This record gives sequence, structure tokens and C-alpha cells, in this order.
Amino acid sequence: MALPLFATRRSSTVEAASVGRPRGSILRVIHREEAIVAPLSAESTRRWRVVRLIGTMAALLIAVGGWGGGAVMAQNPISTVPVLNVLARAPFAAVGLCLIGTTVLVVSWLTMMRYALPIRHYHRGETDITQMTRGQSWTVLAGWSIPLFFTAPMFSKDVYSYVAFGYAAHQGLDVYAGGPQDLLHGGPLVDNVPLEWRHTPAQYGAGLIAIARLIGALTGENIVAAIVCYRVLALISLVVLAIAVRWLAHRCNMRAATALWLGVLNPLTLFHMVAGIHNEGIMLALTMVGLAIGLEGTRFPRRSVRGWGFLLLGACLIALGASIKLPAMVALGFLGMEAARRWWKRWWAIPLMGIVMVAIMAVTVVLTTVLGGTSWAWITTTGAAAQYPTVLTLTNDAAKAATAVGSLLGLGNHYEALRGLFIVIGLLIATAFLCWALWKVYLGELHPVGGFGMSMFVIVLCFPVMHPWYLLWGVVALSAWINDRRYRIPVVVISAIVSIWIMPQGGTMPLSLNVALVIETLVLLVAGLFTWRMLFNRDNAVRHNRLSAMNEN
Repeated sequence: MALPLFATRRSSTVEAASVGRPRGSILRVIHREEAIVAPLSAESTRRWRVVRLIGTMAALLIAVGGWGGGAVMAQNPISTVPVLNVLARAPFAAVGLCLIGTTVLVVSWLTMMRYALPIRHYHRGETDITQMTRGQSWTVLAGWSIPLFFTAPMFSKDVYSYVAFGYAAHQGLDVYAGGPQDLLHGGPLVDNVPLEWRHTPAQYGAGLIAIARLIGALTGENIVAAIVCYRVLALISLVVLAIAVRWLAHRCNMRAATALWLGVLNPLTLFHMVAGIHNEGIMLALTMVGLAIGLEGTRFPRRSVRGWGFLLLGACLIALGASIKLPAMVALGFLGMEAARRWWKRWWAIPLMGIVMVAIMAVTVVLTTVLGGTSWAWITTTGAAAQYPTVLTLTNDAAKAATAVGSLLGLGNHYEALRGLFIVIGLLIATAFLCWALWKVYLGELHPVGGFGMSMFVIVLCFPVMHPWYLLWGVVALSAWINDRRYRIPVVVISAIVSIWIMPQGGTMPLSLNVALVIETLVLLVAGLFTWRMLFNRDNAVRHNRLSAMNEN
């Protein structure tokens, strides 16, 4: 499966990435053209296989531990299976396996950076800039993601809400009128939903409810079968997302292996799209594919039927992604701006394309609402999660800090008022940045993929609530565009830290286990650094010998 013209228009791709974007701007510094690289040498390939194997073994460790330490069902299906039921009887040991596996997989991902980035390795006189191939990236993705398919849900219990709401929608109930407890009045489907969400209406778009309704019709009250269906859908979404990232990376003149490593092999993606089965996977797959197809349409002449066909198809896919989670509709703005810039470059083209994108979004909303058999209330209830802010929510953290200062000064506790104030400030900042990015895209100074990724990243940081998997909204898009290490390193560091500190069962842990987690993390990081030295210290020795020989000559 390939997008038309992507492989045959390389020169025009590079040209399109540079026309109208000044080399002296800060945006040009963020995105630089990638160097031409060679495949890995035999020695580099051998070491790459070792890193791939370590990551695969870590994924297997997570999968094994997940049966007892993940977000397992209240009626754990392995409790009656010989040998495997040991994991169900020793949940703390299973959690320990999961934590070790997650940390080792993160260290493997960081080590894989050595082969994902185009660098010189100096293996046995090697002087070329080398990088793993796109095919090697796919083998790593398969080895690290397939084991996570054969385990219980992990890092979150949201999938049980999908199952409960899907069955309720199949029964003809309005999932936006009440929570699973209110609609189903107890039972196994409700028992697995977290307590805080049992009386909360569905906070997902009509598109996801339509999918959940279909799965509910296929599986009925069989929770295990429903989870298998969602996991299959998650794997399909991961493959589609990888293809879309490769397409967009090619369009942005970015190395495909680097983009796949940063966005798709990212532990956040593996842990929360595959293991956690979050609906971000479906949303991102539809949005990124739609953005790739739509941007390809803008490269045709304005009067081209194919150009408009690609544009409208891409916009429809993005709108479907927004029907899963509304923030995806931001991509419609950048697609419309790029079309206005390329096809008209007139001020009136901006409202014209705005009308087109709004019309496509409206039609999609109507269709998904009708097919999902839901009410129109989903448009306003999708923000219900904001009432449960997390530690990562910056607006909530700022409100708490201001409240603490106010209490010290004797001004009283005004947390609720301050939280509302900081939410408004965050939304204003996100809106201002979004408008700036859209304008830069229209001027030709910012690529629409980069503008979309940066905007989503800022929106997540300023959101009233933030979960770790929300970071994928911006990270995946930025992986296809940013190739400057000064901007890539923060993304890598944030991804690694957040991935390590997520509890496998999706809830809080006792203080003693948190202390054990800190010790385990430090030990494994030291072990990872030691492994790095053992695997790659020969590189430095070879380089030193080469430099010494050059100096003697």
C-alpha cells in the first residue's frame, strides 16, 4: 500500500519543503535537511540485533507480568489456568516484572537511537554516515509490539469503559445520558470500570461509540472477546500510523527510520496504544493518514480533480479522527491553510477553505452520530475528564502552587477560583499559539506537519487535564518533522521519564512500592549505561586509534 506520487516525486518533495520557507528563520533551524546515509555495516547490524533482542525480551517480560500486575479484570480469566494462575496470586511480583520490563524496554529504545539517527559509527574503519533501514525499523516494531498483544490491558482501565459503553449502545441506551452503572445497573461489565467513572457519561466521540457499538454487537457480554477486538484494532492502527509517519517524513525530507523510531517505536506509543488500548491510536491513525493524503492533494494544480479528491478524502479522514477525540480537528485548519497558500495565496482563500473544512466536519459529525445511534450531547460531554486533573496537568499544578502561596500569606484557600483562572489562561495561550502557527503556514514559513505537531503539543500542555498518552498527540506528528537534536532531545527525555513512571495496573501504588520503583529504576539505568559501554566502547577505541594514526602520519 503506497500513497500515489510519494515515491516518484522526491525532487519536488524537497523543493516543496524549501520554497517560501526562509533559511534564516528559527523554524528553519528546527527542521534541517537530512544527510544521505548508507545502511548499517555488518558490525553495526550485529549490535543492532542485540539491542532489538533485548527490547523484545523486555516486551515479553511486560506481557508475562501483565497477566497478574496489569489492569486485569475483576474476574481474572487466568485464575483457573495452571502455572499462569501463579501470577494472579502474586500481584506484587507480577508488577515487579512489568516495571523491570518497562524500564529495560525504555533503555533499549534509547540505545536504539544510535542506529535510528544518521551518524558515523567508526566500526572497523567505517567512515560513512549510516542508519538502520526502513525494513529494519519494521522488524523492531514487530518484535517490540507483538508480545504486548498477548497480555491483559495495562497502564489504564479505560478499555473496560469502552466495552461497557459499547454494550450499552448496542442495547439502544444513550451512553451520554449516564455512566455504566446508571445504564447497566451492575454486572461484570460495570465491575471492571474504575469507581470514579461508573456514574460519568461517555467522554468519547460518536465515532468511537459507533466502533464500540459494533464490537458490542459481535461480542455481547464477553469481556475477553471484546478486549481482543480492541487490541486487534490497536495493532491495525499502529501499522497504519507507521505508514502515515513514513509518508509524512518523506514529504518533510526526514529520514523514515528516524521518524519511526521517535514516533512509533516510542515507549509511550507501545505502552498506551498497544498495551493500554487507548483510543488515541485510532484517532492518530486516521488523522495522520488524512493529513498525508490531504497534503498530497495540495501539490496538484488548483483545477485538478485528483487534487481536490485527495484534499477532500484527507479532510474526511481527519474529521473521522476528530469524531474519536475532538482535538484532532486542529489538523483541518493546517490542511486548509496549506491549500489556501498553494492554490490561491489570497486573503479570501482563508475563509473559503475554512468553510470547506467546517462543512466536512459537520457532515462527518452528523454521519457518525447517526451511525453510532447516539445523541448530540457527545459534542459537549467529551470534556468530562477535566474534572479529574492529574499530576501532569500544568494548569492544575500552577493553581495548587498559587493556592499554597496564598495560604502562606494568609489570603485563604482559593484553589477552585485559581484553577478556573489558570484553565482560561492556558486555553488563551493555546489559542494564540494555534493562530500564530496557522498564519506561519499560510506565509510559507512553517510546514503544516510541523505546525500541527507543535500546536498539539502546546494544547496538551495547556489542557485542563493531561494524561501521559495525550503527549502522543504532538510527539507523533513532530517525529515526522523535527530532526534537530536540540528539539528532539527534550521529546526523547520526556517520553522516557513518563514511560518509566506509569504504573502497570493503571492506579496508585503503596509508598513502599514507589520507593522500590525508584531503586529499581536507578539500578536499571546504571545497568543500561553499563550495557551501552560494553556494547559500544570499542567504537571509541577504534576512533581513538584512527585519530592517533592520522596524527602520526
